[in-house]
Amino acid sequence: MINRILKFLFGKKEIPPYPRDFCLIDYSPIAKQEGIRDEQNKIIYRYYFGKFGNRKIKKYRYSPQRIYALREVHNLPIIDKTKREERFPVYSRILPSELEYNK
Repeated sequence: MINRILKFLFGKKEIPPYPRDFCLIDYSPIAKQEGIRDEQNKIIYRYYFGKFGNRKIKKYRYSPQRIYALREVHNLPIIDKTKREERFPVYSRILPSELEYNK
């Protein structure tokens, strides 16, 4: 009864159709740590739902052929996180005791 009243007053909420399966392209953890940015160190993470409805992750090595297969054959959206550049790279870290304030 309360749900009907709320639905009448506020209307039905539109739920956006998110894809069940999708892929992310990212660098391997070691490549991120060392700062290596080449295609050999890219990994494709495929997120999908398993047999019992749990979210699972499958890792693939990067290749343009595999990207084509996932995008065109399986119709999966692919998000490439490697295209983003760091805006403010950290060159060194300063401890709070090393700070000086000049007037």
